[in-house]
Amino acid sequence: MPSPGPASTGPDRLRELGAEAEETASADPESARARAPWVFEHADDAVALVRSNRALGVVERTLKRAPEMESAFREAVAVANRAGLAEERAFSEVLLASAQQIGGRTPEALETLARAIPDLVGERRLLAQIQLGIVRGQAGDYTGGLATLDPLAEQIAILSPARRAIFHVNRATCLLQTNRATEAIAAFDRALAIYEDVGERHLASNALHNLARAYAADGQVVGALRCFERIDA
Repeated sequence: MPSPGPASTGPDRLRELGAEAEETASADPESARARAPWVFEHADDAVALVRSNRALGVVERTLKRAPEMESAFREAVAVANRAGLAEERAFSEVLLASAQQIGGRTPEALETLARAIPDLVGERRLLAQIQLGIVRGQAGDYTGGLATLDPLAEQIAILSPARRAIFHVNRATCLLQTNRATEAIAAFDRALAIYEDVGERHLASNALHNLARAYAADGQVVGALRCFERIDA
């Protein structure tokens, strides 16, 4: 990455570089990886350092390097905590919780999320609450997952299509596992509509498989068969 130059190394530019790294980490990990170390070398601004560590964590997650991912998120938490940045610390903890969940340490992930949520606002708080519901469901606490996710259903319109679809899939899974197949059908169908609308064919196929399961659980054999026909079409 070319150096931004001496005139561009103030706190505002460093924060901007950290934010750029964080925003591009999933889609363009090489670009994010190039930005973040430059910030580490030049910055004494805590916000820039937190953002760059979070970006590196997302890069490592994309590359499936779990220990490095968790280490980067932990460093983001530590930097924010030392600087007294409560919301940045809390949002970094949300990402740390995802690493803990990937590592199979569900109780730690739940504790981390519970600690983070009170210090978050707006979309960040909503995302953390959704993640809490998802983790509960993935841990087998489907009733707890629904108790967390259901009150959020009216708020998710502000989220990206991908995040809305993730919400619907995880809520539908909890519904299916608590013998509420009819409601699960509706939720899986919402996720399917989003994936088809944005052209995510692989995810749409997965949603159709799940939808078929829900139809079968509801005793609607014809509906299940139609889902499989759509997959094969």
